[in-house]
Amino acid sequence: IAEKGLALIGSLKHSFLNQTLLPEQIDQLLTASTMGGIVISQTGTSLPHALGYVLSYDKGIPHGIATAAIYKGYLSEYKTSEKLHRMLGILGFASSEGLINFIDQIIDYSLELSEDEIKDLEDELQKITDKYVAKIDKMVEAKSKEIMTV
Repeated sequence: IAEKGLALIGSLKHSFLNQTLLPEQIDQLLTASTMGGIVISQTGTSLPHALGYVLSYDKGIPHGIATAAIYKGYLSEYKTSEKLHRMLGILGFASSEGLINFIDQIIDYSLELSEDEIKDLEDELQKITDKYVAKIDKMVEAKSKEIMTV
């Protein structure tokens, strides 16, 4: 499902750049978005997507723009990932730099953070991570007890 959604998005990249999306192409984007939602509901979200929520909440940056801004650094850091290269191929990009350039062309944004803001965001993300790790630990403990009583 994820790859089919990426392929739909990749097939429309020239229309994005030219700002010439036709109604049927918008329907394709909605389909790709639905596919993405299905995948996220089953597998969880990516790190940049999750971090985008923190920027949206704390800085008031629209979520899509916040996620795009974070993806630039993420793509630069993980550009040797086999999974990333498969995704880039499906989207029709030869490299992570090509995707970064594409993002820059279709989204007008600027993200400037001070060292203190970065530290605050790191702390906030750690609190969120700790909260969910604790929830998962409790779920695992409960499931382990359930299994052991059977």
